[in-house]
Amino acid sequence: MLSLRNKTYLIILTLSLVFFGFAYGTVWYIAEYNMRLIQDSDVKNNIDLVERILNREIENLAIKQSDWARWDDTYQFISDKNEAYISSNLNDESLRSLGVDVMIFVDNTGDLVYAKQLSLDGTGEASLPQSLASYATGRGELLNFSSVGSVKRGLLTTTEATYLIAAQPITTSDGRGATRGTIIFARYLTDEYNQLLSTLSGFAVQIAPYDARLFSEKMNTDSLSVTQPMHIEYVDGTIQGFKLIKNIFENSSLVLRVEHPASIIAEGREFLLRKFWYTLFALATYLSVLMVVIDLFLLRRIENMRQIARKVAVMQSGTALPEGDIDDFSYLATVMVSALKQANKADSVALGNKNETEKFKKVIDQSLDHTIITDPDGKIIYANPAAENMTGYTFAEMEKDTPRLWGRQMPVAFYQKMWETIRLRKEVFEGELINRRKDGTLYRAYARITPILDDTKRILYYIGNEHFLRKESAERK
Repeated sequence: MLSLRNKTYLIILTLSLVFFGFAYGTVWYIAEYNMRLIQDSDVKNNIDLVERILNREIENLAIKQSDWARWDDTYQFISDKNEAYISSNLNDESLRSLGVDVMIFVDNTGDLVYAKQLSLDGTGEASLPQSLASYATGRGELLNFSSVGSVKRGLLTTTEATYLIAAQPITTSDGRGATRGTIIFARYLTDEYNQLLSTLSGFAVQIAPYDARLFSEKMNTDSLSVTQPMHIEYVDGTIQGFKLIKNIFENSSLVLRVEHPASIIAEGREFLLRKFWYTLFALATYLSVLMVVIDLFLLRRIENMRQIARKVAVMQSGTALPEGDIDDFSYLATVMVSALKQANKADSVALGNKNETEKFKKVIDQSLDHTIITDPDGKIIYANPAAENMTGYTFAEMEKDTPRLWGRQMPVAFYQKMWETIRLRKEVFEGELINRRKDGTLYRAYARITPILDDTKRILYYIGNEHFLRKESAERK
């Protein structure tokens, strides 16, 4: 069985580790939860940033387009389709400088006037992309405007490509008069453009149609909806934010994905882990000091009590209590119970002895012989009334004094023999002697001094009896 010291150390260590683990686990859980909230908020802010960059790009496209839409040369070109306008303004270099991949001119009837596109390899051709034909000609949705100053701009997804697109009515330079058609600028949303957005924002950015295969295995398109347009997930130390974005017709047909390292969580975990080791070291130091203090001020004292209890047990019963089968407190309790039993027994014996002592005292008190009791050093601890009468001294005067108070009338050899008999040989001494009363008169008595011994022959008391002899000297010293 473990000792009290080991049990105490084990309990303190176990409870401390359990509490530390629970407390730190709770702190870690709460911190992790809040770090995720902050990290989620961060990725939402980053998505908003990318959206602002994208909207600014679209707005810039519309601003560039407005110079062409409100230009007399363009207004005239819709009517006469002059080649000078085409050769001067619609060459490949003009489109590249504008940052436009497709430029379309349509008259008010929806008929195509002219179209120019730069293919993905950078070469230009005077043709209309088939994917845009249904939107840019006839009764296409890009051709309907509520007013002369209206502008349609945004993202457009087709079966072949995704575009940044802007469309405006064509008017004169002063903006007056009837419109003659529509001008459309478009820019391919390619991987290169996604890379440009990534460079501008500082994150990995991708924009793709809603059904594109850009989602992780844990996520599908059902994770995003009109009512839940944003989704966030963590993959291998990175955070990915997905958001449904609307096209030029206000339909949620595209997904914007932003990905970057989950640095807030990573740094937070590193901080918590570092503080974990610091705190664990502090806890170990605290427990070490605590155990030393407990051992010094409590356990050692309990151990001392145990040793004392063992000695008491040996003194009471002559046998030691068993080791190892009971713990320290049970051990002490056993000794205390045993001591109480012994004390009760001793009280009973003492009570009986007291009664007997009272009877014995009454006998001695009523004795006519002078009787005194001294300690081993000869100091008086009891004297009966006969001793007071014979010597003339009261017990109060005799107490703590020696029989020399009335003795010292005999030769030195007499007293040497007396002490040799009672102290060295531990035998009874008898003899006739002369003593002096308090009033100075001398009297003759027959003395008997008996040493009282314990079981080890150690002297406990001396009992002295003097029997008065009638031959009394009336002399005074």
